[in-house]
Amino acid sequence: MINFLKTKYKQFITLIIGVFVIGGVYAAIPDNVSDIAKEKMQIAYEQSDIKAKYKMQNASFIMEAIDENAMQTEIGDKTADKFSPEMTLRKWSDEVSMNIKYKHNEKEKDLKFELDGKKIKLKGKKIETHFYEMENENYEFEIILLEKPTTNIVSFDIATKGLKFYYQPELTQQEKDDGAFRPENVIGSYAVYHESKAGDYSKMGLKNYRAGKAFHIYRPKIIDNAGKEVWGKLNITDNLLTVEIPQKFLDNAVYPVRHAAGLRFGYEGLGGSAWGCTNNIQGSSYAGAAGTVTLFTVGLKTYKNTGNYDCTAKAALYKVSDSSLAGQSVERTNLLGSTIAWWEFNASGTITSEAINYYMVLWGKDIGQYKWVYHAYDTGGTSVEDSQTYNGFPATASFVATDFPENVRFSIYCTYTAGGAGEEEAPKKQDVIWFD
Repeated sequence: MINFLKTKYKQFITLIIGVFVIGGVYAAIPDNVSDIAKEKMQIAYEQSDIKAKYKMQNASFIMEAIDENAMQTEIGDKTADKFSPEMTLRKWSDEVSMNIKYKHNEKEKDLKFELDGKKIKLKGKKIETHFYEMENENYEFEIILLEKPTTNIVSFDIATKGLKFYYQPELTQQEKDDGAFRPENVIGSYAVYHESKAGDYSKMGLKNYRAGKAFHIYRPKIIDNAGKEVWGKLNITDNLLTVEIPQKFLDNAVYPVRHAAGLRFGYEGLGGSAWGCTNNIQGSSYAGAAGTVTLFTVGLKTYKNTGNYDCTAKAALYKVSDSSLAGQSVERTNLLGSTIAWWEFNASGTITSEAINYYMVLWGKDIGQYKWVYHAYDTGGTSVEDSQTYNGFPATASFVATDFPENVRFSIYCTYTAGGAGEEEAPKKQDVIWFD
């Protein structure tokens, strides 16, 4: 009798393991169902912590955007019935999107799907793929090498819509001498922008594109199991994204190697570098549209990378046609911060309904040692400056705009409300265009 009960108990446990729940209905899972099939993924999802943030759709997990200006993240392929190591980022109600899919040669029978805390994992014999949120609105698409690979190139297919990619090279000595600063993880990275739009139109019932930046793909740092680190070389060409790992590092690494392609995506919309702006005027060109300017938002930091220092700055609009002042902000003092952050400046000014080109610029005041203003930017695009020394914005056409010495795109934008030529002439979504 005891043996009979043990046998029946084992059969019962086996039956429980072979069922899943969808909408409260239990169904048996056939033995030949893949470990990456949506049926088995559903079981893991129902028992996981990620239910609080992700919804499951077929063999994918979707973190919805909190509003139309935020990012939607899709892990896997929502049209598939098996999990695929890929990620799709969408922003501004799917105006722009980017899909990145890892190219691997693992056999399906060797792949295991797992939800571990807040991480979504795909495990193979030679690699693992992890997806997870990080601090400061960043997201990680991580590849882990469990053994030495046959190639030092990690490859991904990439498909995009409505985006422009700007490579961020190491600064030249001249750029450094001119006051530019670029962090290590931004060197060799990509800034990704909306191909045509910028500005904040949320007060008019439209979208807030900020400076037009969708996200940033940072340079990956590869780390072996002994803690040794090396930078990977990131490259995006046509429909292929690759990370090149130094072969010598792989030859001597202690496996597993983490972040073999640690693709970290930032969503904060700020430029990843900073350029000094003290007593001169600098900014970017854009096409205006009807509305009243109520606010400038600018990416700023102080001179040093540690400590906080008071700074003074001001933003303005100049008409390209005659360099006349079309609007300006109040002057802000006590700007504190050793890292790049958005700062708001209350403003006044009206843009007419005509498609008039404007310079959106910043002036920083030199008020003493280490109290200099640094303006956030990314390499890419076209900008202007007036390198003369000013104690404020010239109100007349004395502002002389010349091409900025480098191809950069500053982190600066306006917030608009209906006005000027009337609410009926409020800007349509396509009205704001950056000139590159």
